[in-house]
Amino acid sequence: MKFTATAFVKAAIENDPGFAYWALSVIYRGQTPDEREVRKTRWSNCRGFSAGDARRLSVIAEDIPILDSPPWRTKVAKYASQIVDVIMRGQQ
Repeated sequence: MKFTATAFVKAAIENDPGFAYWALSVIYRGQTPDEREVRKTRWSNCRGFSAGDARRLSVIAEDIPILDSPPWRTKVAKYASQIVDVIMRGQQ
């Protein structure tokens, strides 16, 4: 299997609850303020959650501390490339 940064981040999200919650918060902060307010995706800007995930993952990001719940971590793992972009830019 070829190593990629995205594959590494996906594995970290799926196996490390602390990293997964950090990744979730990074993606949540990628939502625009109006998207965070209504918990919906309004803009096609390649940042934040997809329309299908916006409500559920926003609620988790806003209200729930670190969880050891694999279902939400699997959903967050699909945003691994956004996390890699943030890491590479040195932003948190």
